[in-house]
Parts: sequence; structure tokens; C-alpha cells
Amino acid sequence: MSIDGPATVEPGQQFQVVAELSGSGVLDSFIFDVHATGPRSLIYNGYLLDPVAFQTGGADDFSVPKGALNTGIFTPPILLGSARFEAVTRSGQIFGTGDLVKLDLRIPLDANPGEAFVVQGSPDCFAFDLDCNLWAVGPPLRFTVVPEPFTITFLALGALLMSRRRSRISLL
Repeated sequence: MSIDGPATVEPGQQFQVVAELSGSGVLDSFIFDVHATGPRSLIYNGYLLDPVAFQTGGADDFSVPKGALNTGIFTPPILLGSARFEAVTRSGQIFGTGDLVKLDLRIPLDANPGEAFVVQGSPDCFAFDLDCNLWAVGPPLRFTVVPEPFTITFLALGALLMSRRRSRISLL
């Protein structure tokens, strides 16, 4: 299992983090946690289980917090410290490899450039016919807040104006 997402985000940016399975196994149920750490909480807008094998928000989705049926969207959004994902496949379905869960997150508007966050998956059980198997866990996702383009442009213009002012002063 690996957790993938962006390397950098801007204050207020919405982005997606994906819990992905790779390898040669299959499953018909799973339980795992996702933990987020950083200088502030991330805003957790919802999740979406693989739409073929699972029904997000359905009777066989035991995730906490649980999202709305087939959307996983929370109203209102919540702050993410950790979340538990637990589900059983739709009748007759199995899941092999690919994107198991997609989480929709947002960086708070008051996040500062340079702040670093870590999102880590922690598997409990990936099962087929009630037989739990542990899957290897990849490294955590680490990402950093960067200034939004407006701030960078504003700072660059300020520096340009200051350099022009200095050159005028030196000519006098």
C-alpha cells in the first residue's frame, strides 16, 4: 500500500491523496487508517472508494467518518488528524490493484509557506474470504506549503520596483 499526492501545495488549495494497492493479491474487504501530521489540521472534504468494487457511504462502508452515499463528501468539512477506512466489496466483486481510496483534502488559508505535512497509511487487515493479509506499506507522503503565485508575483514586482528606485537614487 502506498499513499500518493502532491509534493507542494498552496494555502487554501484543494488536492487529492490516494491510497493505492500494488502487487499480486486480491481482497474483498479491508481496514486501514490514514494519519495526517503537521503544524495545523488539514481540511478533510471527503473520500471515494474504488467505485467498481465498493459503494462509498453504502451499507458495507464502515469508514469513520463516513461520507454521503457514492460521494464520500462531508457537510460541513472536518479537520483531519486520522481517519479509518473499512469496507466490504459489492456482492460478487473483488479488488486487485489500483486506487483503493481517494481523499479530498484542503490546506487551510492561513497556512504559511514552508510548513511541512506528512500523510501516512497504517494497514490493519486486507482480507480475502476472511483471511487477513498484511500488505507492505510504502513511505509516507510528505508535502510542503509554497506561496501562491500571486504572492510570488507581488514579491517579484516589489523587488523590481525597489531595484529601479535604487538605480534612480544612485544616478542623482
